Amino acid sequence: MSMSSATKKLFDLYWQADRGDVRKRYDALFGDLDQNTDVEEESVDKENISDLPTIKFTFPNTSSVRSDIFTDTESCFRKYSGYPSLFKDLLTEAWDEIPPDSRPLALRYYISDFFDDGWSQTHNLEGLINFFGIEAATHVQHMHSPEAVFPISSALRYDQLAHILSGLGVELPSEPSEHTVWRVIDLSSALNDFATENQLEPWQLWATVYDFGPAYLLPDESTYPQGHSPRIWITAAGAENFARLDQHTEKSREVWSINREAKRGDIALMYCTRPRSALVAIYRCGSDAYEDPFWEPWGNSRWAELRDRLTIPALSLKEMKQDPVLKDWSLVKTQFQGMLQHRVPDTIWTRIKELIGEKDPEMGRTLQDYAASAQGIRTLPTSDSKLTELDFENQGIVPLLEVLGWKSDKTLHRQYEMRIKVGSGFPRRVFADFVGFADSSESRALLIVENKRQIRSDRHLSDAVEQCESYAGKLRCPRFVVAAPQGVWVYDLAFPGQSKLILALEQDILSSATTGLAESLSNLMGFEVLARK
Repeated sequence: MSMSSATKKLFDLYWQADRGDVRKRYDALFGDLDQNTDVEEESVDKENISDLPTIKFTFPNTSSVRSDIFTDTESCFRKYSGYPSLFKDLLTEAWDEIPPDSRPLALRYYISDFFDDGWSQTHNLEGLINFFGIEAATHVQHMHSPEAVFPISSALRYDQLAHILSGLGVELPSEPSEHTVWRVIDLSSALNDFATENQLEPWQLWATVYDFGPAYLLPDESTYPQGHSPRIWITAAGAENFARLDQHTEKSREVWSINREAKRGDIALMYCTRPRSALVAIYRCGSDAYEDPFWEPWGNSRWAELRDRLTIPALSLKEMKQDPVLKDWSLVKTQFQGMLQHRVPDTIWTRIKELIGEKDPEMGRTLQDYAASAQGIRTLPTSDSKLTELDFENQGIVPLLEVLGWKSDKTLHRQYEMRIKVGSGFPRRVFADFVGFADSSESRALLIVENKRQIRSDRHLSDAVEQCESYAGKLRCPRFVVAAPQGVWVYDLAFPGQSKLILALEQDILSSATTGLAESLSNLMGFEVLARK
């Protein structure tokens, strides 16, 4: 696999420009260790390392190993923390989390380049990853062996990194290695091959991935996808990440565990386990769920970026158990066991919003606006409940079709009768609300409209689409429409269940100007193909 011609052209143009600013950013991260140190204390004499006292370590599942090590681990770590400040804090934060009795061994990996006792780079990298994490470990190793280990930065989610690599034509193993350290090595090896092929220095390879890639190879994530019908999921925070959760703001963009079917634009309800046992916040999914081979346990978890936090009045498990609707929710019955495996039903989501509104009316209104702000969210305006389907057709759909050039004559039929066979049973009689034909001979259907008095949930819309899709399939109609007072959804016919949503106008149809609505349909999707000329 290689770069496409379009990407290669962008790549060449990128390197024709002066990239001195990017080189400075790279040097700020990986400049010479001695030149970047900001530690004022006297450094340990490297020549006398071999004369220091020894400590005996027992490695898991291995024999006892003797290693020269410093006796004052805390002091030595601080003295050898002269790495560039851009990720010095990352190292220090990881160090502070290491249990005191494990710090001598962590320090041994940390300064292993000063030893010559046969430790392989792979073994040392594995130890650094275990103690300091992927980002700090790969940055330290890249500083000492820039062509052997590529620095993996949290500036890119793994799905973004994978997208960039694919765009560059960098092939990774189809079956990732079992151990994290080998996944890092596989990635580094593939990128090193790319650098060799394109005659790139280490800083240029870094710039290709972290500057060229985000600017030219990543899809636009500034808006949520058109036509996607967002769903509601549960995610969780345990005692180990309560503090991190409490630091989230409206502008935070956090990677969190999620159901594997979650899509960008979906909503995630944050449930805190003990001691809180409550729903405490709502987020928008900023990415599709993805696997991350650098995050353990790999293979069992999916992750997504969470953004747009909305802090809600806590809705406790006790309150949910006492609520007449929520008490029957399967997750409440099981005290939220296995919550990542479940989608939140529409009825439950509606009730949660109602309870939040009862606790805090202003927050309830904010939540309604929040839910409606994403493309396709099924919190649509509610019309008069007394409105019949016939009323909606006469007041909303007929005027719209007339503006588009259709009239109830020999080419446009209301309640068009046909017979459709379902499964192995007998054909049954059905009626399509509106069917438009190319001419009076009824030789070719150009339009099918299925009207509903209300579309209040994903399930309602899905059922209506399935129904209209069967009509379109019977009449070989290339395009069909589902309409309700809350909006209009237009689909291109495909195989059953795979028809493509090409336009969703979610607005109050009855209060919208008919001419303006028809113009929107025409401009956005070439709706004139449906109109009889």
